[in-house]
Amino acid sequence: MLKGGGFSKVAVEQAEVTFEFDSPKHFTAYIRAISAPIRAMIEQHAGEAPEEAWDAITQAAADAGAGSRPLSFSNVVLLASAAA
Repeated sequence: MLKGGGFSKVAVEQAEVTFEFDSPKHFTAYIRAISAPIRAMIEQHAGEAPEEAWDAITQAAADAGAGSRPLSFSNVVLLASAAA
């Protein structure tokens, strides 16, 4: 994509980032604050029950964490650099 945009010396690296949360509720608060696509999906599809959707996200985080504290999720990120 960067090369197609006219950039040169394109380099891409992969890294792992781990997010830690004190609780499933803190995870949901974080997602709610930063994830516009999830907020939009809930607004569009949850109808009269948006809090139930957020509660389901909290429960899914709790299930994924299997009771561990802190709750942690790892993600792969791509880091790109290029020259204009």
